[in-house]
Amino acid sequence: GLDMIEGDYEDDGQIELNWMYDRVDRTADRLVTYRQICKQVAREFGVTA
Repeated sequence: GLDMIEGDYEDDGQIELNWMYDRVDRTADRLVTYRQICKQVAREFGVTA
């Protein structure tokens, strides 16, 4: 359900994520889910997301 079109590296510690257009509530839920996944993976590797 994370319909990401592309991700692009910006500056140190910053990326740009482009998502498919959808309802605002669905997009917000997906973004929160993505952030939670990133944080958990970072914790498992002992780094900061």
